This record gives sequence, structure tokens and C-alpha cells, in this order.
Amino acid sequence: ITESPALAKSNADKVNLGTNVTLYDVTKDGQGKQEYGVTDLKINSVYINVEWKNYTKACVYKTTGDVEQFRFINCKFSGGEYGVRYSGYADKPLFFNCSFENHSKGGIYTTEIVHFHGGVYQCSFKNIGGPGVKIGGGAMNVGYGPWVFSVDNCTFIECGNETEAAVELGYNWLGAFSNSTVTTTSKTILAGFRGNFGIIDSVVIDVKAKDNQAMWLGHQRFEATAGVGGARMRAVEVKQGGMIRFMDRQEAMQDEPGRPSAGEGNKFLKYGADMYKEFPYAFTHMFYRVKSANINEAYAIYNSGVKAFDLSTDSLTVGVKKQGIVNQVKAEGQLGVYDTQGRYKGIYQGGKSNSSGLNFVKPLNKKGDTRKVIGL
Repeated sequence: ITESPALAKSNADKVNLGTNVTLYDVTKDGQGKQEYGVTDLKINSVYINVEWKNYTKACVYKTTGDVEQFRFINCKFSGGEYGVRYSGYADKPLFFNCSFENHSKGGIYTTEIVHFHGGVYQCSFKNIGGPGVKIGGGAMNVGYGPWVFSVDNCTFIECGNETEAAVELGYNWLGAFSNSTVTTTSKTILAGFRGNFGIIDSVVIDVKAKDNQAMWLGHQRFEATAGVGGARMRAVEVKQGGMIRFMDRQEAMQDEPGRPSAGEGNKFLKYGADMYKEFPYAFTHMFYRVKSANINEAYAIYNSGVKAFDLSTDSLTVGVKKQGIVNQVKAEGQLGVYDTQGRYKGIYQGGKSNSSGLNFVKPLNKKGDTRKVIGL
């Protein structure tokens, strides 16, 4: 172990960094002999400017117990099977400005996670034989998983393998993946991204994907607690001829390494099957400026993997938004209905009002098409 002179700083300086600063300004080297660097991760542990390298199993390892609000800031992880291997309850963890490199199985690799409520920000992942980030899990006895978390402003270079994507987000609620790039050139992997999500924003997937399926999309409504519908993608580009694939519910819930695939022992799968046997929810995806080999949408809504509404305004030349929503459609000489962004939504029918105060039909796509629109 080598330590910098900064370790001699006063207790007052440590308090400024937080009362639970565990290590800072230090390099820890397993020299290819020690299996683990940290095994005693505790509530409110804080690591700043720490480098772990050459541990045969994991730099940080914790698969039992509950840990909350642990933080890794400006840390480096390299070598061995994992950078961080974690399983269990985790509330508000933070990884900020960290690097992960040359791990054979995963960078940040978690399973059976409950809560999470944290984030991975401004981190880099390079030459990893499994996912750079995997946030997977949920306790099998309650079927409850990670929610309200973010993977943002990260780079993934040569991560993943033929059975795992470079970025894996298990079943979750309100998870976000944003402002990130995923790239492979030297190997073929399952996909650049696989998982459930609430938001994917400003992401580039540029990988050599197995069967050219570069993004596997689930949904965020795989929880009894999920109260928000819709999964949204904005400014996403899939390169190298990669396609977007929609996962069915069984794929999205079951595909967790180490989790039993069937049987009464896996209470979560039974929970999921019972919950969704009547298909109670619409599994909608909103695509805004999304481009892949099989999907190229300016603005559209998909339901259960099928395009339901084209919301692109590229071909519309009628009217503008005015106070009160209703405005003259000059091209047709009829009253038009507009949404809050000024997009033309249909012809005003007058008469009795619906719950939104207006009755209207979908603009005619073809002769005889008078399908009703369910809302603005």
C-alpha cells in the first residue's frame, strides 16, 4: 500500500470532506494475490481519490447486508473480475468521476438490488469482459427492485460480451441512461444497451452487436409500485446497422444472471406472472429523434413494440396555437384542435364535450379513416 502525504491532514480537514471519510489519496495494490480490496463497506462510507488495482476477484465486494449512502469520488478501479461487485439493499450510492478498466466480468456489477436511489456520473469504463454497468436485481422474495437512479455522462469502450450488454439495467422504475456513448470495435457483444428504463436521452450506441440487435428495450412498469407510465427516448442514435429490439415482459423480468429461471423457489417470477396475466397496463414508448436500422422516428408513440401514433409535425402547415386551444384551420376552413405545443390534433366537432372539454376525430390518414383520438 502506498499513501500520499495528504493522509496526514488534520481531523478538521477530514470533517470538511465528511465525518465518514474512510479512505482518500491512497493506492491499494492486491499484487495479483489478494482476492478483494474492500469487503467491509459500511453505511455512509466515503472514498475519495483512491485507486484499487490487481485484486483477483473484486476491488470492492459486498454481497450480504444493507448499506446506504456510500460514495466513491475520483476513484480508479483496475484488474480482476470486477471493479465493484454488490448485491442486496443499497440506498443512495454515488459513483462520481471514477474509472473502471480491465475487469474480466464487470465494472459496477450489481444483482438483487433493492432501492438503489443513486447514480453513476461522469465515469469511464474500458476493456471490460462484461457490462460496464449492471444495475440488476430486486429481492426474489418481494419482487422489488431499483428505482429512481441515473447513469449519466459516461463512456463505455469495449465492454460487454456475447451474453451480456455493455450497459445492463434490470427491471426498475424511473431509471435513466443519458449523455453517454457506448462503443465496441474489437469484439461482438450481445448489445450496447439492454434493460428497462424511464428515460434514455442523448445516447449513442456504436457497437458490433450479435444479430445486429444493438438495443434491447424493456419498460419501467414491471413493479406493483410503479405509478408512472411510459418510457421515453430522446436523441438516441444506433450505429453500425444496429437495430432496436423490444423485450417481452418475461425477458425483461427473468434475465438476471444468478437468478433461478423458473420454479416456486423464485417468488419474483410468480409475482410478475400473477400481476400481468390480465395485461393491465399499456407498455408505451415515446421516441423523439430516435434513429436505428429498423426505427427512424422524428416523434412517435409505440405501444407494446408497435407504432401507435405518429406525432411528427414535419408535414403539417395548418394554423398555430392560440389561447383556448381552438383555432381556424385555414387549409380546410374548419375549426382545429391543438395540443399545448401548438401541434394540430384533429377537427373540432362541437356539441357535447368530453373530459378534456373537446370532441374531435383523428386527422384523416386515408379516405374513410375516422378513428377516434383518446386525448390531446
